[in-house]
Amino acid sequence: MRRLFCFLLLLPSCTVCDALTTERFKEWYWYDDTFKITIHKYCSAEYARYRGYYDGHVEVTRTYDLYMDLITCILDNINDLNKANIASAGVLLGLMPTILAYAGSNLSETALLSVRRPLLAFLLAIGSPAVPPRRTFEHQDILGMLKRRKNVFTMKFAFSRGSVTKALIVGVELTLALAAIANVVLMSYELGMTTFVAWSADTFFHPLLWNVATGVVHLCGLMVLRRDVRIVSPPSRCEYGIRQRILYWAKDEFTPCAWQKHPTTLEYRPDTFWFLFASWLSATLTLGHYIYGTVVFTSALFISVPASLIVLVRFLASTMCCRIIVMYELSGMRQVSQSRLDD
Repeated sequence: MRRLFCFLLLLPSCTVCDALTTERFKEWYWYDDTFKITIHKYCSAEYARYRGYYDGHVEVTRTYDLYMDLITCILDNINDLNKANIASAGVLLGLMPTILAYAGSNLSETALLSVRRPLLAFLLAIGSPAVPPRRTFEHQDILGMLKRRKNVFTMKFAFSRGSVTKALIVGVELTLALAAIANVVLMSYELGMTTFVAWSADTFFHPLLWNVATGVVHLCGLMVLRRDVRIVSPPSRCEYGIRQRILYWAKDEFTPCAWQKHPTTLEYRPDTFWFLFASWLSATLTLGHYIYGTVVFTSALFISVPASLIVLVRFLASTMCCRIIVMYELSGMRQVSQSRLDD
């Protein structure tokens, strides 16, 4: 945990990055000490050369060659059963982006939540590391998402509307969102440090980069929503001063959607070039993010099948937690909007 904290604070520093890379080849996602023993018995020369480079005693043209020499030596000296285990784990991890994409929220749902609670929506986007691919230039039924339908989750809220209940719900939501983020970031860091991407063995941040890039994809989804619809309610507060706007934002942000006074009312805008461009960009980024995650995790080396199942379960737990919060808030948004229409 201490190394992760230093990593998050000092990632831009090349010195720190070098210090982190020297921690590799020490911990493994494996049953036993097979790889440590293999390095000690058969690959001590390659490991000494790897350590010597970071200690300043060895000069090489490409650091990638250092890693590949050591990785090749390890693979040459383990049995076929262990190699089959690594390959099977790679298949399971390669399916993980697809599984998470089906389990998580799509761009339109997160973007719609950001209309009322942008901070929570951003946290939930980071905590859910995969995004379902979307078709280019496809119009999402944003207005339909605010209508009560049989196939959409909508619940009656029987909670007390007191300030204590509101604070409790908001606190639980933010705590779960932050816990989901901490879980996926820690998991990504551990994967980067204990496994190796076959085509980029000297780089440890591919899993973490895949996870963080989800936020960029969701921001693009928000841009599509803003170009596709106009917010009628709640009313715009652009004419107010900065202090008042911050107060209004905080009031909405820290109030569950089912507790908010103003309904969420949207209307479609005419199609424009910028909407088409944003739609194309979001679809492209979503597909690229999906492919990148699949390639990274399929290429993971030195992880067992049981360990890959643990990785999948941890990522899936964060994804499902964020999904539940998104659907709960959208249900409250639908309830308030529909109740105003019924009145």
